[in-house]
Amino acid sequence: MARIGLLVTLKAKSGQREALLERLEQHAETTLARERGCMNFDIFLPLESEDEIKMVEIYLSEDALEQHRASRHLAEFRAESAAWVADRNIVQCEMQVKRR
Repeated sequence: MARIGLLVTLKAKSGQREALLERLEQHAETTLARERGCMNFDIFLPLESEDEIKMVEIYLSEDALEQHRASRHLAEFRAESAAWVADRNIVQCEMQVKRR
């Protein structure tokens, strides 16, 4: 069974990245604590953009991802952060592990 990765880009409304980032960090901590199927939830701030936030989320399976999508804490995060988000792009990937 392949792990599922999400490559997420959030574009914050002008001047709202810090507020969005603070709430996103809380969401990442909650997700990792409550969802055994979430293996990684990493947040990146692109050096070339003051408005974007990038995330890499890794789930054990499609079922684990579906549990995340149905979670109350994701719905709460989206509702609470909606005023700060100008755009959202999510790319779902199947993780390919290469060994040396």
